Amino acid sequence: MYTVSQVALLAGVAAHTVRYYDERGLLVGVSRDAASYRIFDEEALTWFRLVVLLRACGVPLQDIEECVAFMSRGEDDAGRCRDMLEGFKHVLVGKAHEIDEMVGVLERMIKRRTSDTGAEEA
Repeated sequence: MYTVSQVALLAGVAAHTVRYYDERGLLVGVSRDAASYRIFDEEALTWFRLVVLLRACGVPLQDIEECVAFMSRGEDDAGRCRDMLEGFKHVLVGKAHEIDEMVGVLERMIKRRTSDTGAEEA
């Protein structure tokens, strides 16, 4: 079990972000202890990490909320959430390819700059 502060630290975000996402209903498996503090189980932590990842990739909170709503309504809608997750995955794969291309450009520029520097010294 994790506290808000622990979840925030593990995900690399501020504690208010954790509370905000929970208040919006984006997190699954969050409960409250006797003092009414949020307690996160492994499922809630995993879901929170997914939400943070999706947000970092530009997925709107409304789309994430819709997926959570599908999941909470039961098995019939679970397929719709899976389809949304597949769409999110497709976006991530596309971004990964873009990043790979940018890294390749940088590597070529570094190599070229290293070659230019070596030619000047010779």
